[in-house]
Amino acid sequence: MSRVAARKRDSFRDLAPDVKPLPDKPARVPEPDAPAAPPSRSELESSTLPPLIVERGVEWARGYTEGLDKRRLTQLSRGQPRPVSSVDVHGSVAADARRTVAKFLQDAHSRGQRSVLVVFGRGLHSGARGPVLRDEMITLLSETLSHRVLAFCSAPGVLGGSGAFVVLLRRSK
Repeated sequence: MSRVAARKRDSFRDLAPDVKPLPDKPARVPEPDAPAAPPSRSELESSTLPPLIVERGVEWARGYTEGLDKRRLTQLSRGQPRPVSSVDVHGSVAADARRTVAKFLQDAHSRGQRSVLVVFGRGLHSGARGPVLRDEMITLLSETLSHRVLAFCSAPGVLGGSGAFVVLLRRSK
């Protein structure tokens, strides 16, 4: 050991006289953490289901899973089956609206509801940037929540028209 190393060792011993050196044995490597739990069925479904096919016009929009019977979409655009519950987020900030609608659809799906109404407004008071919530809802329903949503379309006028979507949920398992 060099003189410098010996002086450092002695200085350390003077500063911390009660400290004992560690034994010269290999370091113990901790066991790796237990493997993560397998993903839940809904996580698997959400990661494997493709986004819905989306079609839109100036005053209307619809999204549906590939292979869905077009007659089903026509019925949905007429409000059939009649929505059994609804959520109204118009006037909300986009992030709050997404959270509220996601929670609402999760609850409706877990209760076995098939047809629900999501009201977001037409965006007439959104100012220069134009309507925001409509596009947010399209993305939420067609991509983020595609594991719960079978189809959606602009509601008939009596249910909110272009400011609302009738949403057909997948069957709960």
